[in-house]
Amino acid sequence: MFKLLIGRFSQSDLYAIKKINFWLPPVIFDSHFHCWSVNNCHSLINEQARVPALTFNSFPWEEHEPILSLLFPKIRVKLATIGFPYTVGDCDNQYNAGLSQDKRSWPVVPILTLSGKVNKVKAQQNLKKDFFGLKMYPTLEQKAKQTTKIIEVFPKNILAVVNQLALPIILHLPKDIFTNLDELLALAREYERINFIVAHMGNVYCQYQDYKLALKAIARQPNILLDTAMVADSNIIAQALIVLGDKRILFGSDAPFAYIRGQHIDIGNHETRLVCNLPVLWAKEGKQYRANLDTKAFKLMYIKIILSIKDGIKLANLSTKEIEIKENIFFCNSESIFTRR
Repeated sequence: MFKLLIGRFSQSDLYAIKKINFWLPPVIFDSHFHCWSVNNCHSLINEQARVPALTFNSFPWEEHEPILSLLFPKIRVKLATIGFPYTVGDCDNQYNAGLSQDKRSWPVVPILTLSGKVNKVKAQQNLKKDFFGLKMYPTLEQKAKQTTKIIEVFPKNILAVVNQLALPIILHLPKDIFTNLDELLALAREYERINFIVAHMGNVYCQYQDYKLALKAIARQPNILLDTAMVADSNIIAQALIVLGDKRILFGSDAPFAYIRGQHIDIGNHETRLVCNLPVLWAKEGKQYRANLDTKAFKLMYIKIILSIKDGIKLANLSTKEIEIKENIFFCNSESIFTRR
């Protein structure tokens, strides 16, 4: 898996790794990190999932550790771990809870991962005991609908539990920040003790003129934050810094997906496609855009995300506050939100 994903680092890769290790704080917190056991309870997505290059049928800690060691040889990394995003089961939760209890140099903060109909009592017990937040995924039926609402994925009885415990949720919007904004704002007002961490900057991967308007609406609701998972556009980061400030942006990678070398392409109507160096099944619609791109020049998305934050600070004309801003984005914000009870 490691060799298929990473291959050999080029001189450009090595330079970028040296650059980010010199620039980053000595400890960082990746707030959006998927990890699940090779001995998980999942069935294969399909037969092609047996080939690691085509998709990730499993990605245990043993696969992550050598990659992170290469990316961050001088930096200590803390991780908010989430289960597998396509099929969710108790095995993932047990695995990540176990990782957090191990004595290791890479501290793990497990996030409860659920989908579909949820037992309220069991969710409450888990959140009280072993987990520091909640991530819920739509079912296959909900994914297929264009009109799925947030409360169909995060039922209100579960939101009430999380609100009572004052824990955060990682929210992958059913569509995007443009479509789901009104419902998000209403839920944030109703459940004011929850920190709503909106993943992927609101599912926005390329700059849009109306993104700033959405950010201004979010700015009025202090318990809505954004994470940077798979976002490699410095303009998006700069807009969020200007409108929301650095205390409402969390660094997240979306690893192992961020280990892919790729680029997001704007195809119009707030839609993007990820073109990447591997034929991963969930990005197959991007193949038609390969013709105009030099895929050999792609960097790891993980590196691009960090460099986009670095460049976004400059674009926002905030270089004089760079040290404080990067401390907040890469560590303090996540540490405050994900490790308090």
